[in-house]
Amino acid sequence: MKKHKSALAALLISASLAFGATGVEAKDLLTVDLVNEPSSLDPHVQWNPDSYFAYRNIFDNLLTRDNAGKIIPQIATAWTYLSDTEIEFTIRDDVKFHDGTPLTAEDVVYSVKRITDPARLFP
Repeated sequence: MKKHKSALAALLISASLAFGATGVEAKDLLTVDLVNEPSSLDPHVQWNPDSYFAYRNIFDNLLTRDNAGKIIPQIATAWTYLSDTEIEFTIRDDVKFHDGTPLTAEDVVYSVKRITDPARLFP
């Protein structure tokens, strides 16, 4: 664990120096203060508070919950239950990946298949 914290500290220091050297202003820098180090930034691998607090600032969901616990849209704008095992989602057309590539229905299908892949669930 100490080795991981040292590596994370080095990465954060390097990032800080790099941001400082490029003139990034404080308003362009996001700092997340966590009690513990995330065990993973892959939301399909781990769900614990430390990981969740970090990757919820990176990834969006099709749906989310509001403060009252009601399911509300996030990337999906609408959904229709086709059967007990099928839901059809309409996704926003303004969602882009970090490189500017637009999100497609195929990307959503890939993510769902990745989540439900038995090899990932039971390695």
